[in-house]
Order: sequence, then structure tokens, then C-alpha cells
Amino acid sequence: MDHIRILKRAFSITTSYRALWIFGILVALTTGGNFGGSSSGGGDGGGSGRGPGTFQWPEISPDVLTGLIVAAVVSLCVALLLAVAAAIARYVAETALIRMVDQH
Repeated sequence: MDHIRILKRAFSITTSYRALWIFGILVALTTGGNFGGSSSGGGDGGGSGRGPGTFQWPEISPDVLTGLIVAAVVSLCVALLLAVAAAIARYVAETALIRMVDQH
């Protein structure tokens, strides 16, 4: 197997077939990746220096609370729609890349 010939052929297809770039960028943008490692949230054994029960939550009016809940639900729905659209776009772009290279 001649690896250099394969790489030269891939490079010539990539440079001569510019429509592949659009779908390649779309696949790269919609493919999820783990960019960071996992972090363990170790517990902190130290105290804050305050006695128990000294923290008071601020009073939130029912209108503000309702608005926050509505905003959270709308944000979650928009995020879900964007995730579905990104998944569909990824699979369409990936299929287009495969078929375009195969046809070329």
C-alpha cells in the first residue's frame, strides 16, 4: 500500500473540490468532542466560620419567580431544538462528504 500516493490523492481532491470544505467545516462544527478532562469535585472539609442558620435567602416575588421559570423552560426548549438541528445537519453533511468523494 502506497501511503504517499493516497495522501497526494486526498490532497488533490481536497484542493480541487472546494464544496467539500463547506461540508467538512459543518461536520467539524457539529461534532461534539470532549475537550477537557474530567474533574473531581472533592469536598471541602473546612467550615465557613458562620454559625448554622445565619444565611437568609432573599425574598423573590411570585412574578419574578414565574418569569425565571418561564425563561428557563424556553431556554431549555431552544437548546433542545438547536441540538436536534445540529445532529441532523451533521448527518446530512457527513453523508454529503462521503457521496461527493465517492462520486469524485
